[in-house]
Amino acid sequence: MGFSCIEPGRGKRIRGLLLVALAWTGACQAPVTPHLVETTGLAMGSSLRVAIWTKRDTDARAAIARVFAEFDRLESALSVWREGSDVQRLNTAAGGPAVPVGADTRAVLAAALEA
Repeated sequence: MGFSCIEPGRGKRIRGLLLVALAWTGACQAPVTPHLVETTGLAMGSSLRVAIWTKRDTDARAAIARVFAEFDRLESALSVWREGSDVQRLNTAAGGPAVPVGADTRAVLAAALEA
């Protein structure tokens, strides 16, 4: 004869109650539906709005932060207003010696020549 802490038949009832409890807690949570996550800020002297349709807010907000970081990085090189940007240094040195610039600035200048 085996030893059990639970009365015969009671184990099934406990398992049944646990299943009902799990189902109830799942039903009480709002389903995750796609929704719009958006942020607006300033970039390169203009308003920048990034909107993502998602089910996962955390991932969407991280992606939006990366977009704004990339705009900030590009603005650091391409801005006519930011002190020390490639474009500002080029303008300051106009007619003078060559100015070293980054790959992004070279790409923009090459595209402008082709336009």
